[in-house]
Amino acid sequence: MSKQVPIKKLVSAPSISTSEKQLFQEILRIRQFSSESLLLPKNGSYSSFVDLERDYVVWNVFATPEFSLHPINSCFLVVGCLQYKGFFAEQDALEFAAELREAGNDVYLGGVSAYSTLGWFDDPILSSMLKYGKLRLAEVMFHELAHQLIYIKDDSAFNEAFATAVGDFGVRRWLQESSSGSDLSKFEKNKEWEQHFLKLVLAAKQKLERLYASNKPEKQMLLQKQHIYGALKAGYIELKQRWDNPPNYDKWMSHDLNNAKIASVATYHDLAGAFTSLLALSENDLVLFYKRVRFLGTLTKEQRHSCLENLTSIPHCYRQD
Repeated sequence: MSKQVPIKKLVSAPSISTSEKQLFQEILRIRQFSSESLLLPKNGSYSSFVDLERDYVVWNVFATPEFSLHPINSCFLVVGCLQYKGFFAEQDALEFAAELREAGNDVYLGGVSAYSTLGWFDDPILSSMLKYGKLRLAEVMFHELAHQLIYIKDDSAFNEAFATAVGDFGVRRWLQESSSGSDLSKFEKNKEWEQHFLKLVLAAKQKLERLYASNKPEKQMLLQKQHIYGALKAGYIELKQRWDNPPNYDKWMSHDLNNAKIASVATYHDLAGAFTSLLALSENDLVLFYKRVRFLGTLTKEQRHSCLENLTSIPHCYRQD
């Protein structure tokens, strides 16, 4: 936080290249759009920049038991319980991950480019956020600002899926309003591929859930678990062959493919489609949508998840207004 430099100052700095200045100017426009068109918090977040001098700001560790897809929670005073634990030092994350593996758990450690302080501080643009290009950068900004707007303690799946849906919707609206047809086409193509990839991963998750609920002997479950992951890898190769220049998930698929990695995907995407449906039921009226999401936040975790999974059959979940 002490290394923050105002972006407006960088835009006029002689040491900054023309391409960097253009990117920082775009960030300021995206930030203005987020408050004016997406009704996300209007504050000092993303008005400054920090060069981290490393690839990631945080390393998150996800862990599950060997025959379960339920993440092992880490709990904190302010934010409640999370389905992962984050570390600012990679070595600390590696050591924690090693401890969890030694205890017999499936573990996934992933670098993170950004996170939200939930409005407690003005979050800066980080150098780790710039490597993905402006479309992904905008999506991350909208995602993290959504956390500032609505955050429910002890429900990572709800919070992350809500922010994921807002990020997707936000980029589409931003590109539509900026008349950037080529960028919108690129974004939609990438999202189409992502949906096919997620469908593949979440289908494997369902198979694993059925397996772990079967109470079969552990040796048999282990063999079937390995078979499901083998089929997932084969399905990914087949999927890639049907696309021209798809986004590359080769590294993600080839390393530490286990329950914890699948659980990390589910945390962000299991309920995202439900939030997208709720937005459509709200006719893309963000005031109404946010009101309905806040109402869901007043319910118990079980109630709100049931509502999201059965929106059309439980209308009082979103028609209470």
